[in-house]
Amino acid sequence: FDNSVGDGCFYTDDVWVSPSGNNESSDGTVDFPYRTIEAALDNIAPTADNPITINLTEGLFSPYTSGEDFPIYMFSNVNLKGQDKNLTKLNAFVSGRVIIMENLSNNIISDLTIMGGTAHGSGTSDLGGGIYLNNSNPILRDLIISGNFAAYGAGMFLVNSQPILDHVLVTYNT
Repeated sequence: FDNSVGDGCFYTDDVWVSPSGNNESSDGTVDFPYRTIEAALDNIAPTADNPITINLTEGLFSPYTSGEDFPIYMFSNVNLKGQDKNLTKLNAFVSGRVIIMENLSNNIISDLTIMGGTAHGSGTSDLGGGIYLNNSNPILRDLIISGNFAAYGAGMFLVNSQPILDHVLVTYNT
């Protein structure tokens, strides 16, 4: 890790997250993973020259199983990779959108199921329960986007965005 970035300790290598991990004593390795994606995002320092992948283990990432807070606000140069779309699941349990990406570049989201997201309210808050993209063009690969709710674009809502979709199943969204 590189502790010269900011006040704390920021990792410049790929990190791991597991529902059985520990945010307080993690070093982000496969042996000592973070418990939440939010904790991993708070402790990494990606750049355009050195993007970082957050590797998610098999399991359910939700408010109830791992304490995950939704939505997950991604930022540029960060990839989010599960073990397999049938084994790694992000489930917001209708606590909010699952993933929000605004004005981002250089992102890949892969090998996940994105579910249980909801977007209700007024203006843009009722758009995109599963994924909300605004001026962002990520690569979305090997995903299942299912069981999300929103007034518009329950599975995914795009604003000024052209993601690359590779083996993405969007189904059973309301």
